[in-house]
Amino acid sequence: MVNKDPIVFLDVETTGKVVKDARVIQFGAFKVFPDRSTKEFSVYIKPAVPVSAEAFAVHHISNDFLKDKPSFIDVADSISDFMSGCHFAGYNLTNFDLPILEYEFNRCNMTMPPYLEIIDLLKLVYKFNPRTLSAALSRYCPDYKLIAHNAYADARACYELLTNMLIAHSEDLEKFSDLTTDTADIAGLIGFNELRHPIFTFGKFKDELISEHEVYCDWMINSGSFPLNTVNFLKAYLKT
Repeated sequence: MVNKDPIVFLDVETTGKVVKDARVIQFGAFKVFPDRSTKEFSVYIKPAVPVSAEAFAVHHISNDFLKDKPSFIDVADSISDFMSGCHFAGYNLTNFDLPILEYEFNRCNMTMPPYLEIIDLLKLVYKFNPRTLSAALSRYCPDYKLIAHNAYADARACYELLTNMLIAHSEDLEKFSDLTTDTADIAGLIGFNELRHPIFTFGKFKDELISEHEVYCDWMINSGSFPLNTVNFLKAYLKT
């Protein structure tokens, strides 16, 4: 996986913590190609809503600093091009960064760029020792100096973390077997059976074909309780 295809380590800083309401104010990414060459991308973004006091207390990126930066729609194509066709990797991607990015792309009438697999380092770190990114770096990369709450710095730190964890746990690589996520949606609510047909991975219809439960799919779409990426997949699937 990592040796055969490009992988983009990414992170976002935002106006707040609520996924559907937050806006991206910094996108940072570090791309590693199969030949180990690299490329970086970092951009600050003027959001459509103010940075909350709670978020500012974490990343210290002010509304005044962002007032002359480009809007997300101005950089959306560049971000999409940088991400497209790669593995996506980062810390807590599936619960935070990727859903927020999808909302931002959708507001621009765009979809998430196509990706190969999602590598969420939070899941891997939890296999060995539940930690924050900074604590995990302290264990696996003790000499690495992290600039906390900077999107590009966090994305680059994830690359360092995965590299050093692979080395540290080389004798126990089976624990990396489910590092990647082979699902139809980012949240992992829709998976695939052995014939690559979409199935539910949760609830009363777990492991059953979604094609056999269109009424339930309609309820998921209209309930307002499921991630946007999952809803968009179900909408597209029901149209086929």
